[in-house]
Amino acid sequence: MIRTLGRMLLLSAVAVMTLYSSAGAQEESSLGHIPEFQKLLNQQIAYELPVDTTLDKALDQLLPRNGIPYVVNDAAFGPDNKDVIQKTPVEKIDKLSAMTRATVLKKLLAKIPNDGGKTTPTYILRPDHLEITTRDAMMREFYPGRTYFSHLPSLAYSVFKQTPLPDALAELARATESTVVLDPKSVETIKAKVTAEFLGVPADTAVEVLADMAGLNLVRLGNVYYVTTPGNAVLLRKEAAKRRLELDKVKAAEDSDFTSLPIIP
Repeated sequence: MIRTLGRMLLLSAVAVMTLYSSAGAQEESSLGHIPEFQKLLNQQIAYELPVDTTLDKALDQLLPRNGIPYVVNDAAFGPDNKDVIQKTPVEKIDKLSAMTRATVLKKLLAKIPNDGGKTTPTYILRPDHLEITTRDAMMREFYPGRTYFSHLPSLAYSVFKQTPLPDALAELARATESTVVLDPKSVETIKAKVTAEFLGVPADTAVEVLADMAGLNLVRLGNVYYVTTPGNAVLLRKEAAKRRLELDKVKAAEDSDFTSLPIIP
């Protein structure tokens, strides 16, 4: 069960009410307060932990006191790690300057014992809070079918209402720190306007959805998300498959040459 930390409410009530009073007048969406959380997490701060403490107390200082309520997904950590946040010690930290709140959060979460894989602690943004969970739980929810060793694109939290496609793709690229390129040959289709809400969607999936709305295709070229016409996408995929086949042949030949070498006693 996901459990809300009791002290969080008391510590954060005033800060959260102040932070969101101006946002109340804005049009609501399924994103809730995620944009505000993102802004606070990306804010550069001077951080210091003057005494040894436990992780829950360090997190209380970093998050709720600065307008970011949080909960812990106890089920993700498993029955053997009950109250892991309260039990994890954190040694004092000398003053850190010009570091984002998100970076500090990751450093603190790294204190939780883990195997470097499925149990690696991480966090997810929800419309009204930040959730501390594990990599395994995050992957099962947001990246079904992907492996732990594959590249995991950033999650997109964006709302578009009748937004020109180039503007929507540019915003996705900025928000997810991805490289998205729109083929200029699709000049007629890029006039399309898109409407969508992405609440924690992998960046490549979000780009693919927007491209499809405009009658275009997404082609992944290395770490570039290239949005182009369906015809050009077919040609690019054929070229990519041809290159992969050639590389496989070269690798197979190299492996064959290596295994044929005489064994020197």
